[in-house]
Amino acid sequence: MAPSMAKMVKDLSGRGDIVAAATRLADTLCPDWPPNQQAQAAAVRHGAIAALLKLIRQRSTPEIARAACSALVNLLLSEDASQSEANHRIDLVWKAGALRVLMELIDDVHMESALSLALLCVAALGYGPDEEAAERRDAVLSQGAVAQALRVFGRSNDADVQRFAIQVVGSVCRGMDSRQDRRIQAAFDAGSVPVLLQAVRSHHDLVVASALDTLVSVSYGDGEAHAERARHILNSGVVEWLVAHQRASSTDDQRCCLAIFANIMLGSSWGGNADETMETTVEKMVELGVLDISMSVLRDSDDEEVKISAGTCCSNICHSHCGARAVHKHLPELIALLERVQPGSHVRSMLLGALGNAACFGDKDLKEYMVTLGVVDLLVPVMTEAASNAEYGASTTQVFGNTPQSMVATIAIASLIGQEENNPLLSSSAEVFDMFTGALKATLANQTFRHVHWSLHMILGTLANLSVHDGNKHTMLEQGLAPLLLETLHQASKRDAALEQATRVLWNLTFFHEFAENPDGHAAGLLAALKALTTHSNEAVRRNAVGSMFQIKQLQHGRNIPARGMGSTPNGHVMLSYNWPNQDLATRLQTFLEQAGYSVWADEGIKSADTLEFMAKAVEDAAAVVVLLSPAYKESEACRTEGEYAYCLNKPLVAVTLQEGFDASGWLGALVGARRCVAFWNTAEQQALEQSGGQVVEELCRQGVVAASRVTPAPNNVAAVSIKDHARSQGEEAEAGVRGWEAKLVQQRSGNSSEAELLVQVERLATQLGQLGVLETRLQALEGRHHRACCTIS
Repeated sequence: MAPSMAKMVKDLSGRGDIVAAATRLADTLCPDWPPNQQAQAAAVRHGAIAALLKLIRQRSTPEIARAACSALVNLLLSEDASQSEANHRIDLVWKAGALRVLMELIDDVHMESALSLALLCVAALGYGPDEEAAERRDAVLSQGAVAQALRVFGRSNDADVQRFAIQVVGSVCRGMDSRQDRRIQAAFDAGSVPVLLQAVRSHHDLVVASALDTLVSVSYGDGEAHAERARHILNSGVVEWLVAHQRASSTDDQRCCLAIFANIMLGSSWGGNADETMETTVEKMVELGVLDISMSVLRDSDDEEVKISAGTCCSNICHSHCGARAVHKHLPELIALLERVQPGSHVRSMLLGALGNAACFGDKDLKEYMVTLGVVDLLVPVMTEAASNAEYGASTTQVFGNTPQSMVATIAIASLIGQEENNPLLSSSAEVFDMFTGALKATLANQTFRHVHWSLHMILGTLANLSVHDGNKHTMLEQGLAPLLLETLHQASKRDAALEQATRVLWNLTFFHEFAENPDGHAAGLLAALKALTTHSNEAVRRNAVGSMFQIKQLQHGRNIPARGMGSTPNGHVMLSYNWPNQDLATRLQTFLEQAGYSVWADEGIKSADTLEFMAKAVEDAAAVVVLLSPAYKESEACRTEGEYAYCLNKPLVAVTLQEGFDASGWLGALVGARRCVAFWNTAEQQALEQSGGQVVEELCRQGVVAASRVTPAPNNVAAVSIKDHARSQGEEAEAGVRGWEAKLVQQRSGNSSEAELLVQVERLATQLGQLGVLETRLQALEGRHHRACCTIS
């Protein structure tokens, strides 16, 4: 072969037919020809690069230039060469000055027939391993080749010229090297997006394919610049066109469309208003059917690359509250798909990401549904996976894995059950918090952790869930979380959602006395940073900061109980302490107590920073506090602040359970103690309401808190006070009423009634009368003895 190749290269500078000589060389180097790799190596050895560039530089005729470009393209591209060999040849062509020669040819209007292949040669110069080719990509951009290609696209109607011009842009924007985002932004600034949006609507399939492939690269990136590009593409109207196009497109085009959707959503997650922008973007994607399309592809496609793009779309959609709601109906199918895919596959990683995001961004109902579907059990084995090689570093223990997939599984499990007391999967595990603090540190430094860029919202949101559990607080602080939270407060000044989660973690940590007594001892300057946030423009951030400061002040400025807050406040109101999801039940109880003659103060906890002061005064002025127990109450920082402050002030407490089977453990269990818990979850029927409400009044009366006034009863309605207390407050008229009630009760007796039957009749009559409190009367027993009957509604 060598002599033959030597002759072909020599013929390029001979007196014969140069076009024929260059064409023969191009055919020999054709990538479709089996011994292509050996031919390329021989051509390089015999000086083909210099000979071809000389012909292109001379530009004797368009035909010679075209044939020379054809041979050069085949020298640069190879199907069977190793990446290092291909990069070596490209580097040799580059160092021979090919870029300048090719750009001069492209600018020559007399060389139109060589234009497309010259553009393809320029695009090929950007190929190669990421970091090794980065310098060439930078130079292609800096020397104006991208701007030149965009101009050529605008002036030419030739489909090959247009698609290869687009490929010049694409080659510069590719490559996962450290300078990729800067190049993408430069291409965007050069006006590439309008050209690409024009190209995707072309009637030429190859132009569309090149435009879609390049748009995938241009829509990729990170940071606020990426957010701007994503917003520009989203607002251009091309997404609607892509949704329609991908339904009837080739597999490659479908992959590109889905990847563009995913990149637009990723870009929306950056910037000062990222959370709002992400919600708006995902809402639009869901409305256009991107989620349904992605699920269909995951279910029906046999192409791995297309399924990866579809899985990425699902994952990014779930990275929002809107998307988590939308994926609710797809969860069973998503779980079934995850169970079928091969471990270690990229599709599996994307499906895990979708479940992890849904767990983080989903509401309470979605999380409960995921637990019901067995998501926790499904993810536990994934959480313990470790890499079989050193790619992610050694796993420190046998409990948690060291791969991105294990991290996602841990985040999902922590989001779903992280608030549970004493859960053996997560509680008080130093390794869990070492993993999360490592991810938070990397995210704050805009670096990857386990080869993934993690969302600040996800990491902080998971930590916020875990910090509810008192057993985790000490471990989190031992792992150095406080300084990272302080850094978050400084760095995320424009990221309200991140600030909200960070301050929520801090509020939870203030219930750990060692931290609350000296926050600056854990992170110098933390107290000042929290204080500054008490006037933040975002309501949730301000509320969390004020709540944190309230807790800290309670511990730092003495555990002495204010004089007016010692025990029950005479003539004070009854305060209902509850969480917003339980407002309906709370309102029902409030109405009941008010009809019974009590003055009731009700609020759903600390909704805003401004109401904390009112909450504190409401607790201080309360005759008693009725605590409405539920999982939401236990997990709420605001409710805990309210409940513990009431406990601190030694207020009479009445515990009311709003959910059957709920166990008031942890801090709430300590607050309730051995108190009787009144069941109030099944009070839709009037009789049940009167029974449960009566028990609440009974507890209030037992602790000495009686109604200050009596509401004039409607028919079948009696004030919720004991008969004796009613008599004292209302005088002889009430005493007469009591005697009348006793007479009615005695008349219920039958000659053969037992005492137990009589008491049942007493209870039934009390209910019929609408008795809301404790009826105390003396009933004459069958034997003629007097017994005290405590008639309660139970």
